Amino acid sequence: MEKKILIASIESKIFTVRGVQVILDGDLAKLYGVQTKVLNQAVKRNLKRFPESFMFKLTFEESQSLRSQFVTLKTEPATRGSHKKYTPQVFTEFGIAMLSSVLNSEFAIQVNIEIIQVFVQLRRDLRNENFLYQRLDGFERKLIQHELKFDEILETINTKVSQEKGIFFNDQIFDAYVFSSELIASAKSSIVLLDNYIDETSLLQLSKRNSKVSCVIYTERLNDQLRLDLEKHNAQYPPIEIRLKKQFHDRFLIIDGRELYHLGASLKDLGKRWFAFSRMDEMLGDVMRRLT
Repeated sequence: MEKKILIASIESKIFTVRGVQVILDGDLAKLYGVQTKVLNQAVKRNLKRFPESFMFKLTFEESQSLRSQFVTLKTEPATRGSHKKYTPQVFTEFGIAMLSSVLNSEFAIQVNIEIIQVFVQLRRDLRNENFLYQRLDGFERKLIQHELKFDEILETINTKVSQEKGIFFNDQIFDAYVFSSELIASAKSSIVLLDNYIDETSLLQLSKRNSKVSCVIYTERLNDQLRLDLEKHNAQYPPIEIRLKKQFHDRFLIIDGRELYHLGASLKDLGKRWFAFSRMDEMLGDVMRRLT
């Protein structure tokens, strides 16, 4: 699908409900090339990642209102969301960004990038309309502030992380996820992770690295579940090597043998509770010697 065609298709599927721009689950499924039930089943298996600010179900009245406005809801009476018995789910920009972590396909990731870019451009266009701000109430102003912050995060993706230290709080789970993804994506040659609490979520985050970047995980145990997760990961993505080591307690991430980050939480738990991080390059040589 050509980019210009995809962008036009995305723009026609974005509408505003409850003061938020959203896309119907059925329309998203078409963009990803999957059935709606497949998309919703993937979300259902990961409900903790989709709070109401990421995804919510339309009321019958909202669904009826949309049906009267949009051709897609008029001309497909057999699809989910168009029958009186069902009301569709809708995804906000934050929920769509999170979908890339549960829809495990390269095509879904590429479609997500296009969708997010359309959302960002639409907001930029809206910001040029001065009359919009005059009509905003307190809730809408707060929403715009959050969206502007989200723009800044998206625009720094694929750039080198320059923060030396900081704290993420438990209401910043997406910010923490983006932070770790940026670190992983910044690697040019190698990633070394020291973490005693590894699961499939950790492997999924590490799969975002460049295909030419090697990856080694040091952890204290390799149980049957992790062994199976690793086998399935390595069958699809560039392989990750796991080495057993019991001498460490904290979590550390080493990028390209040059940058050492101390993480106050395991990779899979970033953002669930308060945690701090700090860059400690001056200790890198000592850490690397003790790993050999």
